[in-house]
Amino acid sequence: MKALRIPIAVLLVVVLACVGLAQAAHPKKSKFVVSATMSGNKVVANGDPDAKGKASLTFKKKKDRVCFDIDYSGMSTATRGVLGEGKKHERGDNILTLFSLSKESPAKGCLRALNKNTIDDIERRPKDFFVTLENKDHPDGAVRGQLRDRS
Repeated sequence: MKALRIPIAVLLVVVLACVGLAQAAHPKKSKFVVSATMSGNKVVANGDPDAKGKASLTFKKKKDRVCFDIDYSGMSTATRGVLGEGKKHERGDNILTLFSLSKESPAKGCLRALNKNTIDDIERRPKDFFVTLENKDHPDGAVRGQLRDRS
């Protein structure tokens, strides 16, 4: 049994060293940017067919912070901007309200509201998240776009 302890200990040291080298080669970024091309026909529940837009979100992981810059056109003033979790063609769940007061285009701002696990999920699989804008005519969404990595 003692003879097995030394090789197992050596193997454990080698594995831990390899993991450490892999992490050093691919350090976690402190911030990342995702974007979305939005249109009314991407909204699951009858969006505005004339509406379109682009969204850029910058996640600052150390501060649990997200900054957004959303340009839109072809629709009345956005009354709410939402970050949601859901795949393409799924209604999904709203996970963060970006703004809830009317904002003309471009809508910009920063807020601190997401936990690190959610931010990590968005970084790993941005296409499973979306941005949608609502207005008085389309309270379930005038435009929507799935996130994609922009780094």
